Amino acid sequence: MLEPQVGQDINDDSEPFETGALPRLTEIRELSAFKHHGFWQPMDALREQQERSGLALQALTPWLEGVAR
Repeated sequence: MLEPQVGQDINDDSEPFETGALPRLTEIRELSAFKHHGFWQPMDALREQQERSGLALQALTPWLEGVAR
């Protein structure tokens, strides 16, 4: 998640976020991290979105395993 003002740290659409804004935010100590121990998988491509949709149809989805209902 990003604060809206992070947009000011992005130079233009051609600069990769990972090598542009993120290192600048790190330098000024405006970047923090959270270690998540639960289910996580990327959803950057249509194939990954389709895989997550299939998982959502399961009786017990991976992201709810171990969660009290």
